[in-house]
Amino acid sequence: MAKQKDKQDKELKRVNIHIDPELHRAFKTAASSQGVNMTDLLLEFIEDYVKKHLPDALKKGRR
Repeated sequence: MAKQKDKQDKELKRVNIHIDPELHRAFKTAASSQGVNMTDLLLEFIEDYVKKHLPDALKKGRR
């Protein structure tokens, strides 16, 4: 998972999504019950997804 200091050292982009209020509430509750925040969970998911699905030729320029 991305570290807080790493986040502060980088320029960040905002991503907005539309989500059903019930799903949002359930996600927030689930994250809270695990002691993590929604942003960290979403960042972890996105990083894992990119590692799994980005073609190798494009991975060279990342990190």
